[in-house]
Amino acid sequence: EFFVLTKGGVSISTLNAPAAFTLQIDVNLDKVADYTMTSQGEQSGTVMSDRAIIKIDGSVLADCESYGWVSPSGDAYGWQIPKSCIYPLGTINFSVSATADGVVVDRYPDGTKWWNVKTNFFKAEPCASYLNGDKRTYLGTTYVCKKSGGSWKWLNWGKLAASQSKLLTEKAFYSCNLGNKFGALLEDKGRTLTLDGAYKYIITEANYNCVTRAMGVPASVLRKISMTRALDGTLEAKWGKINAFWNYHPDSGLNITFSYN
Repeated sequence: EFFVLTKGGVSISTLNAPAAFTLQIDVNLDKVADYTMTSQGEQSGTVMSDRAIIKIDGSVLADCESYGWVSPSGDAYGWQIPKSCIYPLGTINFSVSATADGVVVDRYPDGTKWWNVKTNFFKAEPCASYLNGDKRTYLGTTYVCKKSGGSWKWLNWGKLAASQSKLLTEKAFYSCNLGNKFGALLEDKGRTLTLDGAYKYIITEANYNCVTRAMGVPASVLRKISMTRALDGTLEAKWGKINAFWNYHPDSGLNITFSYN
C-alpha cells in the first residue's frame, strides 16, 4: 500500500466544499495523471473515509478499497492506496493540487510539480555501515544490512544463514524464510525443526513443500505423510541423518517434527 500525506495545516472545517485537495497518480512516468483522488466528500477527524480512485477516462476503479483522512493533529490530509490497484513500476509520480475554499487559500503545490518516489521498501530503506547487522522484515522475508561486493546492501538473511549452516534442519528453516512464521520452531541448537498446524493455520502448503524439499524427504515418506489420518496417531520415519514424526487432524492440520542426528 501507499500512504500519501499532503502537508499544509488542513482541518475538517477548511475542507468543506468547495475546498479540496486532489492527488494525481502517474504510474507510467509520463507526468500525465493516470488516476486521481480527491478529498471532496464527507470527512472525519477520527476515521478514514472511502475515497474512489478515478481513471483517466473518468470512471471509478472497481473493487479497490482506498481511503482518505484528516490527521488528528490537523496538519495533513492523507490517502491510502492499495498497490495492487494501480500496478506501479519501480517508481511512481505523485502530484497534488488544491482549491481555494473562499476563506483560506490552501497551501501546497499547484499541481505542476511531480514527486517521484520509489515503490519498493528496500529501494528506499538505507543500508550503510552504521546499520551493519540490522534486520528488516518485508512481505514475510527478513533481510540483513551487510557489505557485499564493495557496497552496503540488504541481503536475504534466511539464505545467508542457510548457506552458513551445516544442519539440514537449520538450512530448511532459514532457506524457507520461516524465521517470522508462527508455527515454525527451530530448537536444540538448530537440530530440531517443528511445523505446527501445516495446511490449517499459518504454515502453508508452500512452506511445507519448501521444507520437505530442503530436507530431502523421500517420495515414499511424503506419500505416507499425505495418507495419515487422525486415527493413525503419531507416525515416524527415518532417512539419512533425519528422524521425523508427525500426526494429523482435520481440526489442527499437520504437526511434524524433523530431528537431525
